[in-house]
Amino acid sequence: MKKFSDPSDGLCWAARKGYRDSVAMYMSQGADDWNLALWEAARSGHCDLVELFISRGATEWEVPFNDACLRGHFAVVKTFMSHRPAKLDYDKALASASYMGHRDIVDYLISRELAHNVNWALNEAARGNQREIVDLLISNGASDWDMARYQANKGGHHELAAFFNEQIEKRDRDTITMGPE
Repeated sequence: MKKFSDPSDGLCWAARKGYRDSVAMYMSQGADDWNLALWEAARSGHCDLVELFISRGATEWEVPFNDACLRGHFAVVKTFMSHRPAKLDYDKALASASYMGHRDIVDYLISRELAHNVNWALNEAARGNQREIVDLLISNGASDWDMARYQANKGGHHELAAFFNEQIEKRDRDTITMGPE
C-alpha cells in the first residue's frame, strides 16, 4: 500500500482506487476531505464510497456528479439521485453524457424531466458523433440542427453532418411551402 504523509491525500488515493479498507484506515487517521474524496470516488465509479462520503457530509456534488455522467457511471448517478439533490446542473450532465454516448444516463435524465436543454445536449452528441443519442434527443424535442451540423462538421463527422443537412433542407422546404406564420 502507498504511504502518505497527509491522511487526506491517502483518503483521496484510496477513494479513486476503490479501496474501502484503506479509506477506513485514512479516516481513522483523521482524513476528512469528504468533497475531494467524493469526486475521486464518483469519477472512478465507486458507488459505495460515494454513499459513504455523502453520509459523512460531502456537500460539493456538482463536479463529481457531472464527472460520473461524463464517464458513464450510471450506478453512481443513481446514487446521487437517491439523495434528491436540488442544485445540480442537470443540463450540463445531460450534455456530458450525450457527448460520450451514455444512453442509459441520457434516458434517465430526460425521463425524469431533470434536464431541459436538449439542444445543448444535441450539439454535444453531434460533437461526439453519437448518432443514437442524436436520434433520442430529437425524439425528445431537440431541433437546433444548424448548430448540431456545425459541431458535426467541425469534428469531421461527415455522415452526421449530412443527416443534419437533410433535416435543415426539409425544415426550410416545409417553411417555404407553408409560408410565413
